[in-house]
Amino acid sequence: MANTLPDLQILSNLAIAALDKKAPTISAFTTDLSADIADAGATVQTYYMAAQTCSIWDSTNGFSPADKTLTKVTVTMQEPLYNTFYQSPNQASSYTEQQMAGVVAPIMNGMVDEILIQIARAAYTATNAVGNGYSGSATSFGFDELESAAATVLSSGSADCVALLNSKLHFGLRKDLTGLYGGSDYAINGNPWGGTQVGVTTVYPFYAFPKIVGGLAGIVGTKDSVVIATRVPSVGPNVERAMVTHAQTGLTFAIDRWFDATRGMWITCPKLSYGVIAGRPAASVRLFDTDNP
Repeated sequence: MANTLPDLQILSNLAIAALDKKAPTISAFTTDLSADIADAGATVQTYYMAAQTCSIWDSTNGFSPADKTLTKVTVTMQEPLYNTFYQSPNQASSYTEQQMAGVVAPIMNGMVDEILIQIARAAYTATNAVGNGYSGSATSFGFDELESAAATVLSSGSADCVALLNSKLHFGLRKDLTGLYGGSDYAINGNPWGGTQVGVTTVYPFYAFPKIVGGLAGIVGTKDSVVIATRVPSVGPNVERAMVTHAQTGLTFAIDRWFDATRGMWITCPKLSYGVIAGRPAASVRLFDTDNP
């Protein structure tokens, strides 16, 4: 048993590994992830890549290079995501770094879940603005339906696509692919956050759509359909802080710890500032499940 407080940096490094399967979904969209300090209401100036284009081969001129353009956007930081874990002095001094990581990791996972919900909200808002929608039955959803939705956004010139599907659409697609190709090589893998390439679309199951709007069962969009910015909130007085960055995505969390003399408790608190906005309006399509309007 430890006789001092767990090392904050060590436990943070252990906890961040829990995001390896979930956080990469964020990277499918446009991100500006930084360890800079920013509190609620602060604005971040960032960019997304407009529709990517390439020239068509011409026998006379060959390939004619085409410039890619950046669109500048402003993302406003929302109230920071955080959760607190209380321990008595005896508990705090007896927990190891590994044990504390088991507490902190679920808190950080919950923060990522909230960002994913906001991604879906932003994409839904953008698709409403331009009327991009596809309605179909989850029981018959499959490869053709996914390709039809993807074709809508890919026709604008973007080169890649991501689909967030609720459990019913995800199951329907997996069933269809297995039936079409007769083997697991073409079925979406069993890892709920692993993401699998289906044609030009990376597919992720996503379970938060019922919290957003009734009947919404999925979003198909390109990288420029949503812009995510994250920062770290400022630190208060007499607070110990460790910073930890997820290697795959660059997502940086602050892990704060302080002693609350009023309660006589140690408090450990992961924190993250974030903002999510819609990007290019025509870059996403919403999927509705007609079985559950």
